[in-house]
Amino acid sequence: MRYGGQVMARARKGVAIGAGVLGAIGILALMALPPVTTAVAQSIEPERTREATPGASVQVQGVWARATPGRSKLGAVYLTLTARGSEDDALVGAATPLAERVELHTTRRTPEGIYQMRRLPEVSLPVREAVAFKPGGMHVMLIGLKRRLAAGDRFSLRLTFKRAPSQDVTVAVLPLSASGPKPKGGSGTMVEPGMVDQERGSGMMPRHKH
Repeated sequence: MRYGGQVMARARKGVAIGAGVLGAIGILALMALPPVTTAVAQSIEPERTREATPGASVQVQGVWARATPGRSKLGAVYLTLTARGSEDDALVGAATPLAERVELHTTRRTPEGIYQMRRLPEVSLPVREAVAFKPGGMHVMLIGLKRRLAAGDRFSLRLTFKRAPSQDVTVAVLPLSASGPKPKGGSGTMVEPGMVDQERGSGMMPRHKH
């Protein structure tokens, strides 16, 4: 019995030593792993560079689009933007659930009288200077329309700026022959975003060459 007790005591001591060794190995293995919190912080950090600049703002006025003819998958939005912060800003993008993609374009007329479009990476907005997007010039191009734009329709558009916060505006669709929203009260002041007069204007949309 004494011999059996000695064997059991030695076995328990061996187990204790083994557990201690395994525990030490486990701690060393954990110390060898890269710190998880650091990796997460590094992956989140770039997001901060895309935050809006404090105090930056852009005034959006007279947002409208022309009705689209037939089964056309292209549309254009026009508006006026004015940077109100202490620094110049820029429109860097736009999006709407109504189109597959949205691009910033400008239109130029060739010597042959053909209108051609060119994509812009961004549109500069000098401080307190109104920048107009209008037929025959700059516009927000809607590509891959999911439905036809009919006069009287309204849809949402998100504008993304370099410094100012993004803005969600409502686009009012005017007749195909419209040249823009009518000045409010005849004072020459443009109406608020999306709140445009549905009255038929004059002039025709220039043809674009794609």
